[in-house]
Amino acid sequence: MGYDKFSETIYHGRFSQMLQGKRIDIPVSLEAAWGQSVHWQGRGFEGAIEKPTWLAMNLINMVSTRDAQTVEHFHCKYDYHAEAMADPYHCPHIINAINHTQNCAEIKDSIMSCEWQSPDLWWPSMEAEMYEAATGYPMTSEELEEDAIRSKLLFRAILIRGYGRTRRKEIESIWRTISIPDSWNEVADWKLWNEMVDLYYESRGWDLETGWPYRETYEKYGLKDIADEMERLGFLPVHPKHRWHDYGNPPHAGFVENRKRESEKNKV
Repeated sequence: MGYDKFSETIYHGRFSQMLQGKRIDIPVSLEAAWGQSVHWQGRGFEGAIEKPTWLAMNLINMVSTRDAQTVEHFHCKYDYHAEAMADPYHCPHIINAINHTQNCAEIKDSIMSCEWQSPDLWWPSMEAEMYEAATGYPMTSEELEEDAIRSKLLFRAILIRGYGRTRRKEIESIWRTISIPDSWNEVADWKLWNEMVDLYYESRGWDLETGWPYRETYEKYGLKDIADEMERLGFLPVHPKHRWHDYGNPPHAGFVENRKRESEKNKV
């Protein structure tokens, strides 16, 4: 749209939460991932969000195809707040909460659960009880969660087979957003962010280098036919001998770095 012409109007009043009211220089258009604008990701209008939460929300958007926060608002118990703030990239409670949020989103998109009441962290059987009340068929929360994971795996296979989804594509889609400062002037760290993605992929049974599920992951949830098809197409990874960690370099410089370079050029 043109930073110089429009930004002062659109982002009037955008101030840092912690830097004595200092203005934060951010782009006019913030893209979260896959062409979507940011939504509860610590930037833009809804900026005052703590780092553990926006890291989680950006990871959720990274593996989606749209604005995931329509049904995947991140939920985590406050019991883990201190641990999450101390090391948000490696906190297992955040990874568990991301998985729970995503699984509940699959349920919400498939049956009758409401975005505003689900997931209820203190009533984990709510969706199963609602399902049984509405249909008459008994369903445990464990069975419902397995169905949600199966649904997520099917969608993952579609993204890989039909759209060439890989780890690198996901990182490139989200990195620009989290390299822009939040309201506390915080950005993501490239190495630590990749380590967080590692933890998430491993929790899902996905290969670290490609982001593709392993055969045993598919078969664990009754999807042997999908694993066979993915193997035939060349999309079934083999377990590496050593844990992969070749993150390479960031896909591009963050917005702030680019602005600094432009300023230096103008001075010259």
